[in-house]
Amino acid sequence: MDNRQPIHSESVHLLRGVAAILVLIEHSFKSFYFWDLPWFEKNILNVGQIGVSVFFVISGFVLPISLQNNYRFVDFPRFLLRRFVRIEPTYLVSIVVAIAWLWTATRVAPNASPWKFDLFQFSAHLFYLVPFTDHKWVNEVYWTLAIEFQFYLFIGAVFCFLRGSAQRHIYATPALIMIFAALTFLYPFCSAIQLIRYAPFFGIGMLAWWVYCYPVKLGAVWIFLGAVVGIGHWAGLSLSNLIFGAIAFFLILYWKPQKTWWRFFGTISYSLYVIHYPIISLEHIIGLRLAETIFKPFLFVLPLATIAVSVLAAWIIFKFVEEPTIRISKKIKYI
Repeated sequence: MDNRQPIHSESVHLLRGVAAILVLIEHSFKSFYFWDLPWFEKNILNVGQIGVSVFFVISGFVLPISLQNNYRFVDFPRFLLRRFVRIEPTYLVSIVVAIAWLWTATRVAPNASPWKFDLFQFSAHLFYLVPFTDHKWVNEVYWTLAIEFQFYLFIGAVFCFLRGSAQRHIYATPALIMIFAALTFLYPFCSAIQLIRYAPFFGIGMLAWWVYCYPVKLGAVWIFLGAVVGIGHWAGLSLSNLIFGAIAFFLILYWKPQKTWWRFFGTISYSLYVIHYPIISLEHIIGLRLAETIFKPFLFVLPLATIAVSVLAAWIIFKFVEEPTIRISKKIKYI
């Protein structure tokens, strides 16, 4: 057994940046609906789902890797505390921004009903429980954060069993990962637990962890990866997204990139993901106002400006909120 644990994987870092930019591009240009671009919309403006799929694969790999060497079930509370300290402050800042935007926009818009603060809705956001309520997310991208948090609960609870099964028999763990991926067929019966809908993507990432940490033959890799992709496709998930998830699998394991300027987007990817949507909503309103008075092709610059502003806002949040909390979370050690 090879218990390698990378201090930092450059391929993962760069893939995070790619995934965040894909989501940003889709959201920025889809609000650009006032220009008729059917080919562009069909072929370019659905890249955000690919980005989300890659994020799920990355989480399926990174979380087990971080737990591989020294995690025990007794560390479960500390594991959750580390995740909360790592993600919650940035998430809270983005919630405040989203609420401020909703409050302002619904009072400025002439025909909108003023948005009112709901303590129960806010509390449901804090603990990613909105899918279990009748409320909506104040920021549409938060639905994926709820899925990520459900995965934290899952992997923290079962990881020691997965690692132990691999130590007893090398092929026991991928068999269990396939069972986990197959939970996606239960989604119609428990839709609030959205993790099971996207379990095949996390399963692809978990397979990457298994391949990384244990001596596995390439033929077995193809068989199990193909099985998880097949399960996802059979359950109705997008085959193209699953294929991009499989591509991410191989890039994580075998791509050895040099450090480039692009890693900046990987660094700010989480802040960028949670903060960009309120900025794009502002673009949406500005576009509506300008569409009737300005030569429409000129408005193509509006989504580009939105991307630039989103990146700047994400860098500010990363620098003053996310980066300090990363340092704090690393100080929380397992027993």
